Amino acid sequence: MSFEKENKVGFSVRSNVYDTSLGGVSGPCLGYRGFKIGFANGFGISVQFGTVNYCAAQGDHIGRSEAEQGEWLETNCPDAEIAIISPDGNFVPFKDGSDVRGNTTPDSLAEIIAWVAQQPPKNPN
Repeated sequence: MSFEKENKVGFSVRSNVYDTSLGGVSGPCLGYRGFKIGFANGFGISVQFGTVNYCAAQGDHIGRSEAEQGEWLETNCPDAEIAIISPDGNFVPFKDGSDVRGNTTPDSLAEIIAWVAQQPPKNPN
């Protein structure tokens, strides 16, 4: 999971379709579907819910045709993989020490967004 290193204020969207045939699974994979929010304090939060992320959709592309993949794009995912990004572009570890938190519900995400937005501004190194 990687967005641009610079944390711009606002929203950015990401959705990649790529061929997984080199990895032993043939056909397209709709991975890395999500968005990033950049806050005025320099922090950001990445929210991903594609087929290669730690969420309910993980691996959902396996065995699906290209048409089924297109239909999948229109479905919802009940949870997401998230990461908090510091002003210097590095991940901010969660309490358990991990850089990325999987299977995050919308309610948990709202609490984390509030926490990230309230962090004091820091100058990038």
